[in-house]
Amino acid sequence: MDSTHLAIMALDAYVINSNDLYELRQKYKRNTFEHLLPYTINLKEYNDAAKNNIIPSEYYLQFTGQIKEEIIQEYTLFNLSTLDEVLGEEIGCAGVEDLFQAVNFKKILSKFPIVTYTEKGVWLRAPHYLMVQMDYFSSYDHYSGATEYDLVVDIIGYLDTNLEKHIFDVLNIDK
Repeated sequence: MDSTHLAIMALDAYVINSNDLYELRQKYKRNTFEHLLPYTINLKEYNDAAKNNIIPSEYYLQFTGQIKEEIIQEYTLFNLSTLDEVLGEEIGCAGVEDLFQAVNFKKILSKFPIVTYTEKGVWLRAPHYLMVQMDYFSSYDHYSGATEYDLVVDIIGYLDTNLEKHIFDVLNIDK
C-alpha cells in the first residue's frame, strides 16, 4: 500500500413505497425523479446478479409506481455527498456507482434509523456520516515502462449522532 486517504461522506436517506411513488408520478408527470434522492439499492432478493450495491433510482424504479399497487414494496433512496476534495475528485471521475461497486449498501443502511418519505419533512433530521478509506497502490509496468496506479475504496465505519467513531467489522463479505 503506497498511500491511504480517509474522508467523511454524508448519507441522507428515506424509505418510499410504491404507492407514494405513484402519487409523485401523478403530481410530477415528467420529472418525478428530480424530486427524489438519486440512488437506491440493487437488492439481491429481487435479482440474483445484484450485490446490494448502489444503482441510480431513476433506472431501478423506472417502471415502479405506474399503477396503484395492492402489494406495496418499499425502497430506500439515498444521496451521498462529501466536501473532501480527493474523494470528490474520485467520485467525479468514476461516479458513485463504480467507485462503491463492491460495497454492500444494504448492510450499511441497516445501521441507521431511516424515516419514510411522508415523514421526511416532519422530522428534523441530520445526515449520517460514513468514513471512507481510499488506498492508492502504484506499480512499475515493465512492458510500457510507466507507473500504473490502482485505487481501492471501502466504507470502514460511521460517526454516530455524538460524532463517535464506529468501525465496521468485515462489512462487505456476504455470509
